[in-house]
Amino acid sequence: LVGLVEALSSYLRLGEKAPSFGRGRRLLRWSCADLVQVALSLAHARIDDLNLLRAIYEESHHRLLEDAHSDFNDQEGRSSFRPWEVSILLWAQARLYLKAEQDPLFEEFTADAPKFFLSSLSRNRKTLAERGICSQEQANIVWSLTVLENHQSQDAVELINRIFHEAADACNDQNAIQLEHAHQLWQAYFLLEEESPESVANVPTWFANYLQDKWKLEKARGK
Repeated sequence: LVGLVEALSSYLRLGEKAPSFGRGRRLLRWSCADLVQVALSLAHARIDDLNLLRAIYEESHHRLLEDAHSDFNDQEGRSSFRPWEVSILLWAQARLYLKAEQDPLFEEFTADAPKFFLSSLSRNRKTLAERGICSQEQANIVWSLTVLENHQSQDAVELINRIFHEAADACNDQNAIQLEHAHQLWQAYFLLEEESPESVANVPTWFANYLQDKWKLEKARGK
């Protein structure tokens, strides 16, 4: 995979200065699925090829700012993000810990992602789940924003509160939550209580205790 990544970067000439007419849009012709799949592959393999990652997140940020997501467009070449795809990009960014130290554009993407989610929800008047942001995506978003330390903006606070609210409702209705998602939410909650208390101020006490119990039970289990 490392060889393929190097070959792709070389083919795209990512180490070279872009011509003025194409600067910042090296991956303009990539579909959203292309951007997400390559970022996800790099994250799983923990390959932090910064030239390729910069290009991916720079193009992704352009599309976030354009706010050109689509509900029902299934074309392979579409250039508009679905909310669940942005959640994957956030998770990949958090897993590789891509922050302003590597390039300011990474922090810009993280800052604008909550705006994208909230805009989608406001415009469609739907729940997170109805917009395709289900339990896995919800846990990924909260965990990623916490890891990337982008949880104090008004948009991030509102989004995190909303995710915990819907996660608690779903857990109450189903009387369960998938263990992996519970662990992600608890890790985020534990840190946010200290670093951004307003973002978890409305989390029901019973749900916070439930997440903590799930975490303690798993950690106490013999390996």
